[in-house]
Amino acid sequence: MTAERDILRRRFAFPAGANVELGVGDDAAIVRAPGRLAVCADAMVCGRHFFPDADPFTLGKKALAVNLSDLAAMGARPLWALAVLAAEKRHGEKWMGRLADGMQSAADAFGFSIVGGDLTASATTAIAATLIGEAEGGFLSRGGARAGDDLWLSGEAGEAALGLALLRGGDFVVSQKARARAMQRMNDPAPRVELGRRLVGAASATLDVSDGLMRAARDLALASKIKLRLDADSLPPAPALSELPRETQIMLALEGGDDYELLFCAPPERRGAIQDAGSRSEVRVSRIGEAAAEDADGGVEVFRNGRRMTESELPSGYEHDFGE
Repeated sequence: MTAERDILRRRFAFPAGANVELGVGDDAAIVRAPGRLAVCADAMVCGRHFFPDADPFTLGKKALAVNLSDLAAMGARPLWALAVLAAEKRHGEKWMGRLADGMQSAADAFGFSIVGGDLTASATTAIAATLIGEAEGGFLSRGGARAGDDLWLSGEAGEAALGLALLRGGDFVVSQKARARAMQRMNDPAPRVELGRRLVGAASATLDVSDGLMRAARDLALASKIKLRLDADSLPPAPALSELPRETQIMLALEGGDDYELLFCAPPERRGAIQDAGSRSEVRVSRIGEAAAEDADGGVEVFRNGRRMTESELPSGYEHDFGE
């Protein structure tokens, strides 16, 4: 038998970073906190969010990246993380060590510390993380957009959806180069933390695109009580999708999840500031629509070739189903 405490000591003894007085190994971490904190949590479950044979290093990175994307949407800088692993016995200590290495890789890349968590045996593997970030100097939210604002998207949408479709045996015919990029975007997302921080004071409303662009647009519209008008022809072309028909590209971009890009609004007079934020963050930012009008019920209209698409033509994006 490989004991829990031995695995924790050998594989999950993450180093303490700045502002950490007591890190991994005690009943709780002791940290020195700034004045305003942003806190988020996310979980990934085998069979729902990742395949049973997923690479553990990549899985560890992604478990923290999805939370980093939430902090990015708030304009916050990550400080500390807590990670919880419920693991099937089949994985073993080496697998868990690779997972921990992936987590530490994300922490090193974005300058935060993993200060604790929990490890337990389980019939199903699940990974959960809580991230705590600093939101000094202002923060972003979903609810600040106003009529007349531009609608922006960072990076490109739809590539991760293509990767998932290919893994599920979808009949998309693409080159090995396109396949490799789609898989990379699905397995190893790049949270837009620096861009999020630079959008503070420039963007009026922001959220991350995790469950599909249409779902994100509807959530932003509802939170801000506005009607969004999205121009599908303005969606930036994604390299992994370039070999597919444009209509297929657009549907993958609207429906697919796991992009972890930022969707945000900003007043037209901030266009220069938005472009500068993207340039300094080395992330493409594209204007893809506008906030057309105030609307208490929210809503999104999508136009393609000058024609408004009907609701039956539009995807809804992903949402967990909990039954009745």
